[in-house]
Amino acid sequence: MYKRGLSLKVGLALAGLTYFQIFSHLELNPLLKNYLILLPVQLGVLMYFGYVYWNSKSNDHNRLP
Repeated sequence: MYKRGLSLKVGLALAGLTYFQIFSHLELNPLLKNYLILLPVQLGVLMYFGYVYWNSKSNDHNRLP
């Protein structure tokens, strides 16, 4: 389990570094570049909150629909 967690962290770190490196060399409007560089972070946060919401909703059996 430890190797899987470590490889996941290293893979995500390399993907993030590659993403930021690619965006640092693009010739875009600075405001557009700032928005686009944070887009994956925003999508990840939305997916995490959706996962937590739906997981807690399915685990709470006393809650009315």
